Amino acid sequence: MSPATVGRVIDDLLKESLVELEEPPNPGAIGRPLKNVRLDSTTPRFVLIEVGPRFTRVAAAPADFRSVTEWHSEHPTPTSAKEWKEWFSEAYFALKLRSKPDAIILSVPGIIDERDGRALLSPNLHWVVGFDFEANINAVVKTQVRLVQEVRALARGFIANSTTPSSFLLVDFGTGLGATAVINGQLYRGALPLGGEIGHTPVEGHSQPCNCGGRGCLETIMGRPHLLNIAKIKDLKDFGASIEQDGVPPWFAERLEATGHVIGGALNTLGLNNVVLTGYFDDLPLEAVEKLSEAIRQSTLWARFGRIHVQRAPRQRLSGLASTCLDRMMEGLVA
Repeated sequence: MSPATVGRVIDDLLKESLVELEEPPNPGAIGRPLKNVRLDSTTPRFVLIEVGPRFTRVAAAPADFRSVTEWHSEHPTPTSAKEWKEWFSEAYFALKLRSKPDAIILSVPGIIDERDGRALLSPNLHWVVGFDFEANINAVVKTQVRLVQEVRALARGFIANSTTPSSFLLVDFGTGLGATAVINGQLYRGALPLGGEIGHTPVEGHSQPCNCGGRGCLETIMGRPHLLNIAKIKDLKDFGASIEQDGVPPWFAERLEATGHVIGGALNTLGLNNVVLTGYFDDLPLEAVEKLSEAIRQSTLWARFGRIHVQRAPRQRLSGLASTCLDRMMEGLVA
């Protein structure tokens, strides 16, 4: 494009609050001053909502998703569709946006058909299945509404993080267990809206009923509620403190080994050698992480020829949701 065309495009982007001006690199230089621009970091354009099994969080984000560092508010997740409708109306107006957002992005747990915007199965949040988020949100504010599977939203935050390998398996430990693969910087997308549901892999020797309708799923022995129940504690930080004092108990070591076998099988299938652990593993000591890492290596073919890298990291769902907004906006412009 000619310099004049570029200038007009930049002016349009400035009017739309998609970019903002930076200070000139050398204000005293002779000649026409340069116009440096960057993604706008001040004008809210998107609403981000994390619908979790325990908590629902909401925030407003500008075009520069990297500037979003905190949720605006956090609430116990509604227990019914009716309760969620009431909550959303209050939470949206509490943001006090000056103009209608370009899009509202929601991360939802379970099997999510992102193309059709539907929750097909959500073992830990049953009411979202069949719930029309778009229609109910548009009853309050008419805008684009997009549903994203929660672990895929989480992975987008790591894709935007330059310290994360370009290819890895992300495993998130919470109320349930979820995973997603990132290959060469791109989220893996299969033919079906199903991927990374390692929490519903049956584990030999276990038969507890799972919320998905199955029995003995990995989630039933490694999900947060089940660990709290068997350890007879209220917080996993207390469990972490007991491990630091007394070591990993045998019953938990057995569960870590089973989890390592499932993750190792996923690595063998996908041809990956990097694992990123998120979720409650931040509350557990390094000894627990090392036991899980060793179980993964023992189950992975590549460990015979090269290194398997396992790291834990804090969740980055906020930045992941914000970057999803920007991606969807760019997809619309290209279309």
